[in-house]
Amino acid sequence: MTTNLPPPPPLFSQASPKVTDFVRRRLLPDYTKSTQNLYLHLYESMDSAFKHDCDGAVPISAAYRRKHFRTSVDKKETDRLTHQGLLKMSSYDIANKKSRRYWLPAEVLLKLTKLSHQDLKHDLISLPEKQAPQGKIVKVKSTATITNSELVKQAIHSINGGVMNHSAALQRIGDNLEGIDFLPDQKKVISKCIHDIHNLIKASNSGVIINGILEYDQTYKPRSTGRIFEVGGFQSLSRDVKKAAMKDIKSVYNYDIRSSQIAALCQEAEKVGIETGILENYLNNQDAKRDYAIESGFVDKSGNPDSTVWKKCLMSLVFGSSMAEYYGAPYDFIRDFDRKNVGKLFLRFQEVANPFLSLINEWYNKLDDYLTIYSYKHRHGTFFTNAAKVRINLEKDVIAGDKKKLSAFILQGLESGFIHHLTILAENYDYRVISNEHDGVVTIGTIPSEAIQIAKQRSGFKLASLELKEF
Repeated sequence: MTTNLPPPPPLFSQASPKVTDFVRRRLLPDYTKSTQNLYLHLYESMDSAFKHDCDGAVPISAAYRRKHFRTSVDKKETDRLTHQGLLKMSSYDIANKKSRRYWLPAEVLLKLTKLSHQDLKHDLISLPEKQAPQGKIVKVKSTATITNSELVKQAIHSINGGVMNHSAALQRIGDNLEGIDFLPDQKKVISKCIHDIHNLIKASNSGVIINGILEYDQTYKPRSTGRIFEVGGFQSLSRDVKKAAMKDIKSVYNYDIRSSQIAALCQEAEKVGIETGILENYLNNQDAKRDYAIESGFVDKSGNPDSTVWKKCLMSLVFGSSMAEYYGAPYDFIRDFDRKNVGKLFLRFQEVANPFLSLINEWYNKLDDYLTIYSYKHRHGTFFTNAAKVRINLEKDVIAGDKKKLSAFILQGLESGFIHHLTILAENYDYRVISNEHDGVVTIGTIPSEAIQIAKQRSGFKLASLELKEF
């Protein structure tokens, strides 16, 4: 059997001491070590699995079990775990050639997550504080994904280490875990806490904590569009934990490119003769997201407009999602917002968003014209380089045959190019970039208007407009 998602490597050795002890001595004392290891592996893997499955189900083939757990876990033991309510698993999906999937019940998951949190808290309080290194934190390292962009590499090495209030972030996670038993969407909140704990652990393992403040070395992975993703750490924390993590950090600022993808689309669509009036009006209206949320009926029970739902729906269209009912991304977002009135709200959104969709469709139809204008010939093929200085071969690269990915390569490349130039320019001005946020940066110190203008000029993102936001 093949798996529908490649399972992550065994991580049971990385489980926190309290979690490991609880599983081996109290939860599964009369089970074999292989079964205990599988159980710990499932818990550690669920952070990644929740991104693909609402239950956090982990697909594991029999061959994978034999390879990574020495022997295949006895079916009698897994059957006993399910009978005791300690494990849930699916059947083999022979028709679609998908392996059996395993996941832990919410009550077990909550217990293990609370133990992980206790271990983090214990380490912070009980361990002697390490000595801070002299000078700046070690430069950021790029790993795994290779990029052909020197701009991306330079930007990664220009980020001078992360800073966060470890104590406050930990307290916020603890608050989220309290009272979780009474929430209807238990697993959603648990998965969020697991994700935050894992990211805090990764940051803590590569830094020093002085008086509750963590300074740590960051590792970023470049992606094909020019965006960079932090491997654990601040960038990946949930919004409320990010806010807590910045408590008492002096002179910290959260900069965002306002309506970044809309601005990029407006600028690039105009180059191929598309009428962009509706996008220009959107960009010129500071309350555009709020106004369109109200017009679309995305208003909560208290009468407050939910701009996030509007933004998610619109961005999904920009990146090529279908407007079709039942399976398109906008429909899913609206259903999550209001399952009872999803049909009515979806029809209303279709009506409001239709002018945007017409422009977006025209952009996709003229994408070949755009690439013809801005690509260049070489003896090895036809190449296109985006604003992040990432180059693709339009005759060979897989991305070249997918208009959705090509559009993202252009638009996200423009956004990334601007942010990377801002990051590099910090060396010449009195600010320090401590986190790349894709469409923004977190800094210590303010970014002067001169640096912003230079970044706009060097990246070509003339419509980029930075604004300060709360975390």
